[in-house]
Amino acid sequence: MAKAARELGVGVVGLGVRGQHAYYHGLAAQPGVRIARMAPHPDSSPTLLEGHGQAYFEAEARKFKARLCKSPDEVIGADDVDIVVVLVEPSLAFDVIRRCAAAGKHILRDKPMVLTAGQADQVVELVERAKVKMMVTWGAYRFAPTGAKLKAQVDAVGDLAVLNLVAPWGGGPLAGFTCSKAHHERYGGGELHNFGGYALCLMRWLLGPTRPVRRVWAQMGTYFYPDYVEAGNEDLASLALEFDGGGVGSLVTGRLPKACGSITELSVVGTKGAFRTTALGGGGMGEVAADFVKAIRTDGRPAIDHRDGRAIHRALLAAYESARTGRVVELPPM
Repeated sequence: MAKAARELGVGVVGLGVRGQHAYYHGLAAQPGVRIARMAPHPDSSPTLLEGHGQAYFEAEARKFKARLCKSPDEVIGADDVDIVVVLVEPSLAFDVIRRCAAAGKHILRDKPMVLTAGQADQVVELVERAKVKMMVTWGAYRFAPTGAKLKAQVDAVGDLAVLNLVAPWGGGPLAGFTCSKAHHERYGGGELHNFGGYALCLMRWLLGPTRPVRRVWAQMGTYFYPDYVEAGNEDLASLALEFDGGGVGSLVTGRLPKACGSITELSVVGTKGAFRTTALGGGGMGEVAADFVKAIRTDGRPAIDHRDGRAIHRALLAAYESARTGRVVELPPM
């Protein structure tokens, strides 16, 4: 009779950020996984907490039968925690990730990864030195129900020469959200930083990891939200891309007005033909969580690991630099 897999305990740092969109909900639904501990971060932005406070924290702990801790250290250092879900904003993320790696904990990092390129490089070193698994949650398109079919359709056109993606998100900001300069600085950018990684992750998957973004030229602006103007927060961005090994592409993403739905359109041209679709769909927390748990149990590679996260993060930062300077930005080899 096969031996049952050991139960995996999950700790949450940054409780309250993202609310019902947080990925520990997906982990809790996986067989042999339980939420063991939860803690808010003392420096989490009130904007990202979406009004959540002590009553919410206590209710979440009761819902998952988890211990509510007073500090992140009580989660990260606990023997009953194998995986830490890091929900804090990018300005706080590096320190939490560093402590998780030092404690030998696997890391499920909600996007964006960190704040700076240097921090992303250090994360790669820390994770690999500690021999832990890390996954960055850029998988909305990658894990869509249509994902496998889409990959096969794109592969059928041969080596890609052109990859264009239009993927702005609709529905407006979360209820009650008002942008501020402080939020923009702590988050590291606006809606490109918020949504652009999903699109760049899809592009990286379709092209393969040996053809990362090499050059970026970007324009971005604020067209829909007055509070974004005052905060310097873009709501729409357009990127022209060049990939390693040849090939060009484009990306339009951001956040549309509340009355608009999301728009998705992918078109590719390869050595054997062309393909276009609007059926990208979207993946859920369950698919991301299942992939991460499988990687831990089989000692495999998460679908979007720390190196993927760094590559996507660098491309996003390059786009911001290009928009600021008006110049094409070349990314360094990795």
